[in-house]
Amino acid sequence: MNLQSSSSKEESPKIPRRLVTLDFLRGVAIFGMTLFHILFKMYDIEGFMANLEEIQNFPIILLIFMGLFAYLGSWYGFFLFISSVVNSYTFIRKTKTDVSPSKLLLKQIATGVALVILAYFIEGILGYYGDIGYSIRTLEWTNFTYFKVEILWIQTLQIIGICLVINGLLLYLLMRNKGYEKVIRNTVIFACLILFVIILTPFISNWIANSYWLYPSEIGWSDIGFVYENRSVRTWFLTIVNGPKQPLFPYLASSFMGTLIGVLLANPKPSKKILLWVSLTGVFMIVAGVILIFLGLPFTFLEQPPAITTYLLRLGGQVCLLMGLLALIEYRGKGKTFANRRIVKFFRRWSVLSLTIYSLHILELLPRWILSLILQKLPWYNFMEEGIIGRGQELWMFLAIAYILLFYELAVRLFIQFKMRGSFEWLLVKLPNLFKGVKSSKIVSDLFGDEIEWISYKQERDKEQIT
Repeated sequence: MNLQSSSSKEESPKIPRRLVTLDFLRGVAIFGMTLFHILFKMYDIEGFMANLEEIQNFPIILLIFMGLFAYLGSWYGFFLFISSVVNSYTFIRKTKTDVSPSKLLLKQIATGVALVILAYFIEGILGYYGDIGYSIRTLEWTNFTYFKVEILWIQTLQIIGICLVINGLLLYLLMRNKGYEKVIRNTVIFACLILFVIILTPFISNWIANSYWLYPSEIGWSDIGFVYENRSVRTWFLTIVNGPKQPLFPYLASSFMGTLIGVLLANPKPSKKILLWVSLTGVFMIVAGVILIFLGLPFTFLEQPPAITTYLLRLGGQVCLLMGLLALIEYRGKGKTFANRRIVKFFRRWSVLSLTIYSLHILELLPRWILSLILQKLPWYNFMEEGIIGRGQELWMFLAIAYILLFYELAVRLFIQFKMRGSFEWLLVKLPNLFKGVKSSKIVSDLFGDEIEWISYKQERDKEQIT
């Protein structure tokens, strides 16, 4: 169908109202994810950690910086958390404008299912560790070997898609008959769900790990090698529940936490008390995680899914960061000023293309291949290999990261220059409208700050006082 035909319906232009904090943090999340992916692929992490005694003798300032860097780099679930805030906020605001909750539910289910299917294709076939990514790096075809492994991982897009469906169902049930007016009820329900998931997670993890039908092994659940050896339909289902990477338990709590915050922010004039109470919840999570560690519960770092102590430390930090930025920006009326800062515009560009950037991590192989050609006289620098840069060569690592990120920024600017055509975001908007005969302006509106009304809770409170 021709979108430019005269019979097509035009969407009425609407000025989008957005929270710049959410756009900014989503951009920071995808930028940080890309940076850490490059680091872990190219740097010899195991070699660096081999001599812990020497690391412990580093200057205290360097150790603090490394600890903070490692803490932020381990924020699995941050993208899910921010996405859930945006999703619930949008769902409720649209319900308040008389959009049918059932219509929104169907859209969320369709989007969630599409994301899950897309995720398995991206991770297993198109992705860096998928069959195509492996074939490009090694020049060998794998006969879909890596797809068979990747289907047993639950990664970022899969968990976002699954949580879209779960939260869609919950919001549909709660928002019917003007349920958005029952803010306290809705908040209590999601708070109880968060507690339920966090408390139940260790029991579920222990139950699956000790299931009678698993083959005995030293590595055990949820190591991907062990999971692959026990692969079956039952195993695949249990990986969704509590398997490798980002399963429902505990990460469903991140989604519910984001949804709870979205419920509170969707009020016309959310109170400042929200900042205090939600921030205290984040602090409580951090303190609870520390106490549980001292009580002898396990602590993990890179392992996925994490121990519940590690998970609480991460989620608590994410909640506090979001509340802090909302207090500094939206609640002080600084949304427009902040949105137009150069560094913020940089992250907003990445935010708009976050799905495309995540889906095309395989693109980093192109600048790495070019770098290998440039340095081909140095045979020990084949940048197509994993862990090629070792300890003592950190300057090379920083330069390589900056070079690859510059390549990504160029790709982002090209997508924006051509109005997002060909991006996954463009496809998600255009394909549904293709069947409806609608020409959408959504993509264009999201790109230009002058066409956006940045939400300011301070201005809304000031107007209420004047009234």
